[in-house]
Amino acid sequence: MLRKTITVTEQQDVWIKNQVEQGLYGNDSEYIRSVIRQEMERNQAEQKLKTMIQTAEESGMSSKTPSEIWHDVLAKQSV
Repeated sequence: MLRKTITVTEQQDVWIKNQVEQGLYGNDSEYIRSVIRQEMERNQAEQKLKTMIQTAEESGMSSKTPSEIWHDVLAKQSV
């Protein structure tokens, strides 16, 4: 594991220490790594959503009615 030095505000330091004191994390580094992991996961989910939207937009307009689309969705869920 690499060692990094970061600078935080006093307010951020108080927040981090509070998370550790509540027993949510073992130490400051554990909290920071958790925040980074969460951001990475959020970013991956956002990229996946953008790809899905782009794919949907590129597929064009459907000739189906909203009711037909909804029926298809429900049918796929029961499989």
